[in-house]
Amino acid sequence: MRQADLVVLNSSKAYTDQHGANVLNQANSYTNQRVNELNHNFNKFKDNVYGAVASSIAIASLPQPTDAGYNMFSVGMGTWEGSQGYAVGFSGVTESNKYVYKLAATGNSEGDFGAGALLGWQWK
Repeated sequence: MRQADLVVLNSSKAYTDQHGANVLNQANSYTNQRVNELNHNFNKFKDNVYGAVASSIAIASLPQPTDAGYNMFSVGMGTWEGSQGYAVGFSGVTESNKYVYKLAATGNSEGDFGAGALLGWQWK
């Protein structure tokens, strides 16, 4: 092989190696960025789930009256994995003791809010 051919061949190899390294570095950077975004999104989702669980514990902790004609205002709190939830509710039993009703609202340390309502019919 002639000297000029070796120079061209070595130059081509160097160019190819450098271009391949650049493409690989760009691909690694892109992959790292996407993995970091995925981790961030997962952690935010996890915090939201913990807040929802804390809210659920709080709203499930609300008592309600059991005797006919009674009403109740109640407050509940819950915690789960560092998130806090709170709830307020109003509930009652009708004079006829046939219907039970409840209204409740909840919030949590993640800034989420929710509400629920129920009407139950009971018989003997």
